[in-house]
Amino acid sequence: MGQEQAAEKPDKARPKNGKTHTPAKKTAAPAQNTARNVETARNTTPRIIIKPDGTETAPASGTISPGAQGDSTRNEATTEQLLQGAENTLNNLKRQLSKEEEAIVTQIKDFANQSRQATKENDSARAHNLARKAYLLSDDLAKRR
Repeated sequence: MGQEQAAEKPDKARPKNGKTHTPAKKTAAPAQNTARNVETARNTTPRIIIKPDGTETAPASGTISPGAQGDSTRNEATTEQLLQGAENTLNNLKRQLSKEEEAIVTQIKDFANQSRQATKENDSARAHNLARKAYLLSDDLAKRR
């Protein structure tokens, strides 16, 4: 009679061990991620620490300074190389230039002059950036046909 009951209910399959499976109860998920319970960050004023006069803190040893001596000399050397490369490229142009290309040549020369002026003013980062712009523009101009 036990086999007859199992045969009569084909939609409920029995596991091999003979035990029936009961589904676990579903519990409600915690409401932490709902729109109502979202915690927002708030701006707070920073704590201000006032020290007595004459008690300044010394900078930490090993701090990185923006104008390290080795970097500036290397930067100046590459700046000059970029400027020389741009000028060499302009001097090697042997073809007739269009109005647009002549405007680019003028821009390259302006960048080179501004770079040299920035070098005189001890602004090596600006000088390098301007020299790079001059070099890249001249390189682009040389590749045009």
